[in-house]
Amino acid sequence: MPSELRSSGLALIQTGQALARFGCSIAFGAAWTAWGDRWAVGAATVLLAVCATAAFALRPAVQAPAPSPATVSEETPA
Repeated sequence: MPSELRSSGLALIQTGQALARFGCSIAFGAAWTAWGDRWAVGAATVLLAVCATAAFALRPAVQAPAPSPATVSEETPA
């Protein structure tokens, strides 16, 4: 990303995060009002566990690090 656009990109990401947090707070408040405190907190706990499990399952695979130039032998063509 060009350096002159980095601050705009970060501002866009932060705006998206703030809107997502606002939407989640509205949804949690609506659940609290409709279902009561125990069910709302229970549902939020279950959703958090599901999201954490999905994030763990969908994480990228760890790749072996590339060899550094110091570990490449002199006989190996570059």
